[in-house]
This record gives sequence, structure tokens and C-alpha cells, in this order.
Amino acid sequence: MQMTGQTLVFDDFLEWLAHPTLDKAMIRSIFNEIEAANIVAHGYGSKVFLRSLGECFAQLQERPATESERREIDALAVALAEHRVELVPGVAATLGDLGSSDDFRNCSNTSDLAPASARCRFTRVAADPPRC
Repeated sequence: MQMTGQTLVFDDFLEWLAHPTLDKAMIRSIFNEIEAANIVAHGYGSKVFLRSLGECFAQLQERPATESERREIDALAVALAEHRVELVPGVAATLGDLGSSDDFRNCSNTSDLAPASARCRFTRVAADPPRC
């Protein structure tokens, strides 16, 4: 399994959290629910991921993070927030190809990555776009 930047940050979060009663799978499940709600409300990205870490901490500890704890959570995700992550092999070349390609125009981010939604968000120059 290829590790993503978020996976590595989350593993560090679990280690730092060291919850006394919940195992990693249970914490991951709680986090996934929090993150899913945040994605609907705020979209995707490292800021939403970091927000979700903070909310997960607060839910598990049954209190908000202190200023010191908030700084520690922020420090866990600094590499991700500053885009200092290791790309999966092949991604850099693909991004380069897409960035230099005239095949796409009017591309935008979407908070819904369902295939139908993505098709509606991209207008292909060389072909008719799908009807949404």
C-alpha cells in the first residue's frame, strides 16, 4: 500500500494522541466521519484535514485542544500544509503532462469527486463534454 502525506500525518497523530481505550481503527473511523462532514461543509485540502484532526482530538478528549495541543497538532501537519509531501511514483510526470496539455480548460476543484461530478466540471477541448 502506498502511503500518502495525509496517511503519514495521521499515523503521527495516532502516536502522539496515544488514546488509552480506543484502538487505531476505531480512531480512524471517528476521524473519517469528522472529515467527511468537513469535506461537505468546507471542501477538500490540507486545511480541512488539519481542521478534522483538531475536531477529532476534541471529540476523543471530550474537550477542546489547549493552545499548546493545537500547536502540536499543527506541527504534525506542517509538511502537508506546506505541500512538502512525497509524491506517489508517476504523479510528477502526470502533473507535468496535464499542466502542459491543451486538452483541458476551465478546470476547477470540486468538493464532490464522484465521477459524474468530475465529468461535469471538466470541459474537454478535443471532444464534446458530457451532459450533466
